[in-house]
Amino acid sequence: MNPEETFATYTRRLKAVVEERMESVVLRTQSPELRTALQHCAVGGKRVRPIIAMLSCAAAGGRDLDALDAGVAVELLHTASLVHDDIMDRSETRRGRQAVHTKFGTDMAILVGDALTALAFKLVHGVSSPRKEKILKVFTDSFLSLCEGQAEDLAFAKRGAVSRDAHESMVQKKTAQLLEVAAGMGALIASDEEHRVRCLRCFGMYVGMAFQALDDVLDVVGDEEIVGKPLGVDARNARSTFVSLDYLGGEAVGEASHRAYQYTAAACSSLSTLGSSMARDCLVLMAQSLLKRKS
Repeated sequence: MNPEETFATYTRRLKAVVEERMESVVLRTQSPELRTALQHCAVGGKRVRPIIAMLSCAAAGGRDLDALDAGVAVELLHTASLVHDDIMDRSETRRGRQAVHTKFGTDMAILVGDALTALAFKLVHGVSSPRKEKILKVFTDSFLSLCEGQAEDLAFAKRGAVSRDAHESMVQKKTAQLLEVAAGMGALIASDEEHRVRCLRCFGMYVGMAFQALDDVLDVVGDEEIVGKPLGVDARNARSTFVSLDYLGGEAVGEASHRAYQYTAAACSSLSTLGSSMARDCLVLMAQSLLKRKS
């Protein structure tokens, strides 16, 4: 079996475990109405964040499944942010299905986002690790950073011209931070070795930046049926994106795609000093595979 086949088989197994855990967490919600809405938005997605958390744990010397709940917590927080994003962006679909606020109403969608956040923190509190307090702090800080990034994104829409540095700072908080934290939490569960944790957090951050750059490209040139949501939302809402900034003065989509490749290269390079392992190799292959995504 070649490395790509090994990677695909391994990540499929991890994703199946994540899906099962996500479902079990949501099904514990006592309110039938809330549970139904939670089940609606918890379906689908690539599960990149929990898979990165588990692979990072293994790459740092631990067992992948030890980071399952930490990774699922990040995925729940990410899903909560999408539910609230769709309300703010007035997007009617998500992942090819009705957005939560479209199907269940805005009031219920707000509650769904809140409930997902509460479930996420509950999972982190249950993580077993001698570094649990640090893990919880990292997760809490990431939640605040996510909110700050979203606030900056909204403010930029009113401000007009945005500098490259300001835009990248916003993307790091709003998008890249959750991938950085997924990798960092996974690493912390396995090890207290600062170098390993730092390398893996850098990996997650750069993958997150690349992920957003390509997302911005797909919002302009993607296939709406494949992307699973309306295209051109960023432009309609006057949002600052890698495409709208056109940093280098050239063709906007091409330059944004180039930025995604640069971030991916930096992500892979950040793992170069870690010891060789299947998990580390899978992280590299994951970063490279995300550049080929169409949704």
